Amino acid sequence: MTNKNHDTKLSIDRIIFIGRTYEEYLSMFNLRVEELKNKKILDCPAGACSFAATAKQKGIEVEACDIAYYFEQEALYEKGKDDVTHMVEKMKNAASNYQWNYFKDIENLKQYRLEALNTCVADMERTRQI
Repeated sequence: MTNKNHDTKLSIDRIIFIGRTYEEYLSMFNLRVEELKNKKILDCPAGACSFAATAKQKGIEVEACDIAYYFEQEALYEKGKDDVTHMVEKMKNAASNYQWNYFKDIENLKQYRLEALNTCVADMERTRQI
């Protein structure tokens, strides 16, 4: 995605708790699973990303940390859902500024953000029970 028009810039007026999926991380950083095995990875700040949760399931040693993790997981989950909705509303004004190559459209972006949030929070729940 590249910014084309300053008049319709994306303007988010608060700190939001959202994140990317494991697949997005691999694509964004041109990572290969084989290269990640036998390494220790710190995902910081991780936000509501699913990278660490999914990577751990694949046998990769990774730890996610974020200052937001100070808050209870239920509160983060509710904030994350609200923040995804907020981001989607703000994206509607700025959608023409981006090349939609990875995501098909704003609704597809929303699905990825919610998937990342759900996976992240489920991992927090599993970790808390251990």
